[in-house]
Amino acid sequence: MKAKVIIIALMILLSIISTNAQITWNTVSFKVLCADTNIVCQTNGTAVLTCTIINKLCCPLNCKQSIDSIFYQPSGCYITLCNPNGCFPSTTSSDVMVIGAYATVIAKFEIHSSSNTGNGDVRVRFENDWDATEGFSFHIRNNISTSLKKTSITASSGIKNYPNPFSSTTTIKYRLNSAPGQLVIRDAQGRLVSEYILKANDEEFSLTEKLTPGLYFYAIYSNHELIGKNKMIVE
Repeated sequence: MKAKVIIIALMILLSIISTNAQITWNTVSFKVLCADTNIVCQTNGTAVLTCTIINKLCCPLNCKQSIDSIFYQPSGCYITLCNPNGCFPSTTSSDVMVIGAYATVIAKFEIHSSSNTGNGDVRVRFENDWDATEGFSFHIRNNISTSLKKTSITASSGIKNYPNPFSSTTTIKYRLNSAPGQLVIRDAQGRLVSEYILKANDEEFSLTEKLTPGLYFYAIYSNHELIGKNKMIVE
């Protein structure tokens, strides 16, 4: 069953049309529940996607709420995220909330439009902060009609690096759908560490940047689309 939230820019008052349906997505460690809702948002208005996050584990869970590909947000559109830690400006791309054992929290994405809602796309998502392949993404495309749909984050799509763990240098293997590509590296708290442009004909990238020992996540984009992600450990 696919869930879709439709956000349409119209010169009418903001309104939310809710149904009794509840859409649920499950991972091993948590599940996400969102109302099967249509949202109509006027120009210069705000639409809100509200989700319930339930920890299925008997221990605390670090759940990362994030705005992926923030550098591709549509002109005239910005997104803020809210959770029990507070509400964060659009310059904050991620925040990690600690959900207690079997506990439930509410998290929101606020989509703000202006009088000039240009074209573009951006993803927002929830994921297990210790396992980036375990989570769900919502893809927002902004045009006259803006759709918000869920896509699962499954395997790493063949993206890998070797050696892993490593101390000084590692090689990341990838395959681009189209060029140019982009490599984005974040630390375990979701903070941006580095961005690199990937060339069309290359299928591997040698990372020689000196990184502080610890856990990192990296993602590769092709034509503004996420094609794979994985984690690496620096010793």
